[in-house]
Amino acid sequence: ANGYAHCTCQNYRSEFNRFIAFLKPRNYSWDEILDPTTIKGFKKERGKYPCAVASLSRRLYQQGKIAAPFKKQKPPPALPDVFEAYLDYRRTYRQTPERTVQMMRHVIGGLACYLERHRIELNTLDIEQVDAFCAEFFKPLAATTARLYRSFLKGFLSSPVCHYLYLQS
Repeated sequence: ANGYAHCTCQNYRSEFNRFIAFLKPRNYSWDEILDPTTIKGFKKERGKYPCAVASLSRRLYQQGKIAAPFKKQKPPPALPDVFEAYLDYRRTYRQTPERTVQMMRHVIGGLACYLERHRIELNTLDIEQVDAFCAEFFKPLAATTARLYRSFLKGFLSSPVCHYLYLQS
């Protein structure tokens, strides 16, 4: 299924069915289907971001069938400098795809919030505090997602950016 995992295809199929059920009674024109107002209504009814619909809009945009892809309205919050530096390092030197960088941002952004909430400096972080963060942050996640996110966290904590910060302290 064009590079998507089997479970992702099943989830997207289910979401597309709900999206079609949402559209049918409203008689939208073709131009209105991927309109931000329509997506916002679907999101409000469904309760979460419509990933499959956003993916479809990106694909249609790449094929030149729509003028612009549907995007989330809210830009990601800025992270402390060392976290942003790591993401820049991943983009520039490791050529990490932007979608992966955004997932990394989610994980290390969670770490940044955790450190701020507990008044912990990154350069004084110890293994027990990392374990406590992981227990809190990964608790609601599926095992495969938690495993992926742990690898992102490990990559950040073992990166040249963090190593440099540790040497400076």
